Amino acid sequence: MSEIPRNPAAPPRWACLIAGAAVLVAGGALCVSVSRPAPAAAAVHAPGAASAVEVGPIPEADLYDVRNKEDVVTAVFTPIPQADQIQFVLHTVPGVTWWKEIRLVDGSRNTLADQADFTQDAKHHTKILTVDRSAVQKGVFLIYAKAKEWGAHTDRYEGKVPVAHLGHRIDITWQKDT
Repeated sequence: MSEIPRNPAAPPRWACLIAGAAVLVAGGALCVSVSRPAPAAAAVHAPGAASAVEVGPIPEADLYDVRNKEDVVTAVFTPIPQADQIQFVLHTVPGVTWWKEIRLVDGSRNTLADQADFTQDAKHHTKILTVDRSAVQKGVFLIYAKAKEWGAHTDRYEGKVPVAHLGHRIDITWQKDT
């Protein structure tokens, strides 16, 4: 099994462990970054399926409509004048305050330059992530990640961005998180 590449801008894992221990000693909450193995073909989200752990690719039709016992994520499409681009923005409702992230990656799961952002606490909107036609035609994937137990940043859902969505801004709203 291969791992999703680690973000090169992230501190070394040992630094995260030391910082995390210091935070716990001070009575705070721990938040660490982890990688997960590449998803197995069997770990596919099935609409209506209730599972506490649903990771891996999700069908294209469900890329922007995740509904399970843990999360509700929806999206609104708005046409934009840039017909050769797709724009993404992640929003969270006021009651969703734990860390959430969207990022755009290539087929090797490398994050595209400056194409990741997160929400947390009172920050309920990400910057606009933009991908162009050539990247989409080569194969771009959207990954949703969230803080799980002990604040561990965990990839939860991913799907291939379809060429048919060029010329749209997609406002993704994480409405529920348990």
